[in-house]
Amino acid sequence: MATDTDYTSPNFNSYYTVVQIQGYIDALDGLRDISSWADYSSQQQENTLLAATKDFNSFLYKGYLNQGVIAPEMQWPRQGVYYVNGVAIPDATIPNFIGQYLSLRIFERIDNQITSKESVSQNVKMQQLDTLQQEFYNTASQEGASTDINAVPSFNIIKPYVLPGQGSDSVIPIMRT
Repeated sequence: MATDTDYTSPNFNSYYTVVQIQGYIDALDGLRDISSWADYSSQQQENTLLAATKDFNSFLYKGYLNQGVIAPEMQWPRQGVYYVNGVAIPDATIPNFIGQYLSLRIFERIDNQITSKESVSQNVKMQQLDTLQQEFYNTASQEGASTDINAVPSFNIIKPYVLPGQGSDSVIPIMRT
């Protein structure tokens, strides 16, 4: 699925294109190794950007959604939201902190992937009765596969804009793609 960054479009599904998010990723160079992103194909980059966008949209934000946004899953642009310095964020703006969040979240997703066949296969159990069989994912192996949301660096970027109650008392799963 291609990215659509027009917030008035019914297909609006991303705040940035891969080319646009590249600038935010380049800004991370020196703070972290960004070569894993460069090793991705353009389709993998787009899919990871869309997944990070979905993560971003899973929070409830201060203010009110711009009336021009008709895509139900998208959370920005908004009105009635202020930067931490007290300046109002214009209601048709995708603020820079979204790009900063997405670029960090992309690497959190890349760093936490299950990619080896061996690591996946040890989590699957199967039951078979004659010709009928059923496979189960072993959730016990995922014990501890969650984290305090405040410990996730990307969340700290958007924390001032998220409604109270989604911070210190919240736990999110470690994302796997």
